[in-house]
This record gives sequence, structure tokens and C-alpha cells, in this order.
Amino acid sequence: MNRSTVSLMDLPDEILFTIWNKLNKLDVLYSFVDVNRRFNKLIVSNLVDFNCTPTNAWRQHARLSMHDLPSTTYLLPNIINLRISVDTLDDCLYLLDGRLACLRTLRVKIYNIQAFTIDIGSTTLTNLQSFSLISISNIEVYDTHVLPILRRMISLEQLMLYLTAFERSTFIDGAHFENEILIHMPRLQRFIFDVFAHTNVISEVNLRLNDDIQSTFLNGRYGRVVTYIEYYFEQNARSHVYSLPYTIDEALQTSNNFSRRLHPNVHRLLLSDVVLPFEHHFFF
Repeated sequence: MNRSTVSLMDLPDEILFTIWNKLNKLDVLYSFVDVNRRFNKLIVSNLVDFNCTPTNAWRQHARLSMHDLPSTTYLLPNIINLRISVDTLDDCLYLLDGRLACLRTLRVKIYNIQAFTIDIGSTTLTNLQSFSLISISNIEVYDTHVLPILRRMISLEQLMLYLTAFERSTFIDGAHFENEILIHMPRLQRFIFDVFAHTNVISEVNLRLNDDIQSTFLNGRYGRVVTYIEYYFEQNARSHVYSLPYTIDEALQTSNNFSRRLHPNVHRLLLSDVVLPFEHHFFF
């Protein structure tokens, strides 16, 4: 019996697509891009919607560092919708530097948001229509590094923020959103948010009541919004504001201020007793 050897190169396009569709998208990029021109062409034509996000633990192998793919990202000009997890803010900026010219929707999870090391320039992002930023890290560079990126997105129609701003001098409220972000997005139709702001300098200037923050969301632009403030330890406090209904596919972080009757869509809840411990009746 004669034995024949069939290599991967000999497989028809249909079989290759079947194989690739069963693999993690990152495995496809790392293993097949730049092997030959045929593979490059097939991957470019096949990747319009790209989902590369962890399904359970935050730190998983499906987290991309753009430094690892200096050429691959240029081979993805057709991507329109991108869901991805990356290591740093720099990685996010690489995705927004113009190499993904067709990109309209970007949902990015960033493991560690610190000061970026590359020049973001001042070019506006006119093609991006929907942007979601998710991070569980304590962000100390929210004002200096996150806000400048958001202000470039002048054509956004939908924005979602899930983050914690750390070591701010003031809380985050509706006036902050309006004056620092939304004023730069005239086409915005939907704004979804779950934002903590930690301050470590309590003075008469920023010592506020929850009603003060709630009143900044009463202009009808935001819909229903939950707000609360917690003062804890010496000269430390945090505010929490989030929109309803809660449609963010992440765990809602909260404390004793949580009200179950207002949150029918919450599937995951992360409880913290920064100020007061949870009593047994909370769970009934």
C-alpha cells in the first residue's frame, strides 16, 4: 500500500476555515499569519468580527499584547467588530492608531491601566462608532491618560465605561461626564457606565452628600442612575455611579447600599465591606 502524506498546505480553503473556526483566534494569529501569502490572504478575508476575550478567569491566555504582534495587526484591515482583552493601555492605543481602518465597534478589557509610553497624538477617531472600556484595576491615570483617549472619539454613538478611578481629588458625577467626556461626542445616543471614584483628601470642598451627586443626573440624558458615597477610614471616600437597567456583562461591585429591587438584570455580584460588614438579612 502506498502511503501519501498530506500537509496543511495541501488542504483546500474550506477545510482550513473549518479548522480555524475551532481554534482560539489568538492561536490562529500566532500560528498561521506570516506562514505564507495564501494564509495571510485567507485570514484577512475571514476576520471581520474578532472575539478574543477570556470566558472565565481575568488573567487567561486569551489576552493580547500588541508588542507580540508587530506585523499581524497590519494584516487585519477588514475587522469591523473587535472584542479583545489586552495587557496595557499601550496595547489599546495600538488598536486605535489607524491600522484597523474599518473598525467600527471596539470592546476592550485592559488588565492594567497605567501611564502609556507611546505618543497618542491628537488625531480624532472618526470611524469608531461604539467603544467599551472595561478594567478591574485601580486607575491612577484616569484624568491624565484615559480621558484624552475618550475625547478623540468624536463619532461615537455608544459608550460603555466599567472602571475605577483612583486617587482623585473629587468624585465623578453627571457634571463630570458632561463636561469632560460627552461634550466631545455630539453623536452619542447611549451611555452605559459603572464607575467608582476613590478620593483620599476629604475637605469641605469635596465633602458631598449622595443627593448632591444624584442631582447631577436629573436632566434626563442618563435615564435611571444609582449613586452613593461611602466615607471610610481617615480622609478617604469613594463614590459609585452606575446606569440602569444594568446591562454590563461584568460583575456589579457594591456594598450595603445595594438594592435588589432596582437590579433585575444583575447576574453577578461582587460584595465588599469597606465600611460596614454585611448582616445576615442582606442575603434574604
